[in-house]
Amino acid sequence: EEKNDAGETPLHDACCSFSPDKVSFDVVTMLYEFYPGALQEAASDGYTPLHRACETNAHSPFEIISPLIRAYPNALKVKNKNGFTPLHIACKFRAPFEVISLM
Repeated sequence: EEKNDAGETPLHDACCSFSPDKVSFDVVTMLYEFYPGALQEAASDGYTPLHRACETNAHSPFEIISPLIRAYPNALKVKNKNGFTPLHIACKFRAPFEVISLM
């Protein structure tokens, strides 16, 4: 339940850093299984972990975004402080079609 100064949970950070050479899928999964409420937590900018995953993993996101959506589908409706949903973020960062089609 800890947060940094930006209001982000460890799950936010893991979703930002997800890649095989940085943070593994298993770590992300462990974090949201340990604290499922983190999936619903919005940082001070209104970003949920799903927003972060869509923003930072545009070229290899399916492995992380799909389980996040399954675990908390309502995250798809959450808007950040600029009024953007995860779909907006995914489109902005040119996520692959397989990710866009999940949303």
